[in-house]
Amino acid sequence: MNFSNRILSVNTKGVMPKWLHTRLLRNTTEEINNLPDKILTPTRDKNLSIIRYKVSDSIIFALWSEKSNKAVGAFALEMPYAKDHNLRAIVKTPHIALEKNIQDKGWGSFFYNEALDSGICLMSDVAQSFKANMLWRSLARHRTWFIIDIEGQSPIYLRHGNSLSPEALQGRDIRIIMLGKNWTLSSWAMKANMEIA
Repeated sequence: MNFSNRILSVNTKGVMPKWLHTRLLRNTTEEINNLPDKILTPTRDKNLSIIRYKVSDSIIFALWSEKSNKAVGAFALEMPYAKDHNLRAIVKTPHIALEKNIQDKGWGSFFYNEALDSGICLMSDVAQSFKANMLWRSLARHRTWFIIDIEGQSPIYLRHGNSLSPEALQGRDIRIIMLGKNWTLSSWAMKANMEIA
């Protein structure tokens, strides 16, 4: 099932500020240079490698250039804001930054699929840029996804949101959940303490 245009219009309000984009790449470079060991995984581009590491509650996938000795791309999976601690334990909110010369070359899809294929469930942020929105739509063709309201102590299941009117969405704190490998709606709902009746 395709994403509901009505639901996604709620989330397509933002774009990562340039300073935050720059900081994510700079911080990733500094963190990698401070790692005791760098495990480089080759990519389709012989000049770039992937380095995966953890910082606090975040998981970072870095696109590393040996030639320039810096991160040219960073995919950060962060602990989301949510009142429910069960929810915070089973999802990550993704943020991506890519240098201009490697944008629009499929790295966004690559990073998202790496995370989902490793079993990580993703939750959309409160706002999405147009490009992020299009990426989520593309992933939704082959992934299990659904809509939740995270305003309360436990998430409220809203299915795919296609039957909800704009009025019914007013005041709701809506997020999209995309399930990682080996997760089902039932297993996720049980972990999140969410009713799906």
